[in-house]
Amino acid sequence: MAAPMQASLKSHRLCTATVGILRAQFLSAGYCRWQHKKQYSSGKDDELRLSYLDGEHSGIAVCAFNRPEARNSFSRKMISMIEEVIQTIRFDTNVRTLIIKSDVPGIFCAGADLKERATMSPKEVGPFVSKLRQMVGDICNLPVPVIAALDGVAVGGGMELALACDMRIASTSAKMGLVETKLAIIPGGGGTQRLVRAAGPAIAKELMFTGRVLDGKQAAMLGIVNHAVEQDESGEAAYKRALELGKEILPQVSILWSQSIVNHAVEQDESGEAAYKRALELGKEILPQVSILWSQSIVNHAVEQDESGEAAYKRALELGKEILPQGPIAVRMAKLAINKGAEVDLASGLAFEEAYYAQTIPTKDRLEGLKAFKEKRPPVYKGE
Repeated sequence: MAAPMQASLKSHRLCTATVGILRAQFLSAGYCRWQHKKQYSSGKDDELRLSYLDGEHSGIAVCAFNRPEARNSFSRKMISMIEEVIQTIRFDTNVRTLIIKSDVPGIFCAGADLKERATMSPKEVGPFVSKLRQMVGDICNLPVPVIAALDGVAVGGGMELALACDMRIASTSAKMGLVETKLAIIPGGGGTQRLVRAAGPAIAKELMFTGRVLDGKQAAMLGIVNHAVEQDESGEAAYKRALELGKEILPQVSILWSQSIVNHAVEQDESGEAAYKRALELGKEILPQVSILWSQSIVNHAVEQDESGEAAYKRALELGKEILPQGPIAVRMAKLAINKGAEVDLASGLAFEEAYYAQTIPTKDRLEGLKAFKEKRPPVYKGE
């Protein structure tokens, strides 16, 4: 498709039953091709946008969350809309890369819609979480590369969705974490399994047991995101970097489908060792990434020894103190899900997660967590 003088987008607005088509034309010749025409709206057909980029980015699709009044949280309707996008992308052979971003400044996704969750009976919670887990899994299984652009807060289910993407780009100011134990539950969208595979069991346990939130730079050091970029005035630094990465991917027809047999196909040269040379280049790229080379971390933290000779013990006490406020049943279930899942394949690990999540649903602590959230106070958990 020929690129017009002024870049344009073919924007799909998704609603529950139908997909409408919106054509948006940029009016300024100086408007960068990668940019989206912002239309912040809480309208029912505006909560999710699927756009196909033109020009030099032709082949890249962008799925943008736009539910500002609920911090892009996942409601039943939102999950259905995302599934519709997934099915659209799955069977569109013109799409070579999908970028998932937010059109709401400072927010990627706040996870499940807790206001809606508070209205659910215990019998309704399980099916809702199953649909969320299925949606996240469907993103993971898309046949094209998927990049999450994290320019704001990504917690709970929002972080789980990002972990299901093939690559993650975060601004240094972005905040992310699996905070479910703060609500006396555990991650239910694959987080107990995918974070372990990204950062290793010891780091994953620390982050989930404490409900700690990381910034983009910290997440990059742990190998949880691919790149951390300084935020700029646009508030979309991660999205810009994701576009650059997507543009890099576009020409690589041989690796467009994720079930690739080889990582790189290179032209043979006179030495007969072209593949070996490329392997050396790749090894050289890996060497500086010391922070992610040892994903099965032997220790979580190394601290300078002090006069007491108990510096490690003091740090352990601080870590223990971080864990104390979280739901005790949730912490136990999270540990079981991580331990069991680390020994099996992903599908089996997700089944363990589902089983252990179910044990947090009937607890008094879970209800206390929702009540405390609504009343904007710290929860008081009793392990019941």
